[in-house]
Amino acid sequence: MGEHDRPSVVWDYIAVYKPEQIWTDAPPQPEFKGRPVVRFIEGTRKALETIYSEMKNKAGAAVGGALSP
Repeated sequence: MGEHDRPSVVWDYIAVYKPEQIWTDAPPQPEFKGRPVVRFIEGTRKALETIYSEMKNKAGAAVGGALSP
């Protein structure tokens, strides 16, 4: 976010990242972000549900594929 001094500090910010994203010199692009947090609770919930659903489907496909002849 690039805080350099007190006025540039972000106090109220939310970001949702996929589990496999790797952080290097800077944070990766989030799946969802917003501020202030109170205005983005529903969007955060939806982003988390989407990520969870994708992970669940991916895990189910891996298990199903392993069991297929």
